[in-house]
Amino acid sequence: MPAPKTDVTDRLRRRGDRLSLEAAAEIDLLRDRLYRRHSHSTVAGILKAKRGGKQFGGLRAAGMAAMAQAMARAEKMRPVMAELAKLSANKAAAELNRRGVKSATGGSWSATTVLRVRRRLRRLARAARSQ
Repeated sequence: MPAPKTDVTDRLRRRGDRLSLEAAAEIDLLRDRLYRRHSHSTVAGILKAKRGGKQFGGLRAAGMAAMAQAMARAEKMRPVMAELAKLSANKAAAELNRRGVKSATGGSWSATTVLRVRRRLRRLARAARSQ
């Protein structure tokens, strides 16, 4: 559904309200992006929630806790990952699956999962060196 013809920015310009033009331009941009993906009623609801102070996205307490758990799991995997360090991510995932090691979700390993654990281990090593 196309965005309405009258933009918030244009209405404010006609009224001569210069203080809010930057905010209005941001609202117009957000609305245009949303209209490409959502219906008119969905966009209206999202904009109403944003005006009411609702935050979308961002890192919150639950996200921080999940990251801490992922780092702890990676640390437990350090000895196994050290054994598989010379293998490619695909071969390391295949070996972990062959050994019956479960991933964090309880499923099988993929190359992406191996790469993420390796990246976490590098971050932990850098953090330990910097202290």
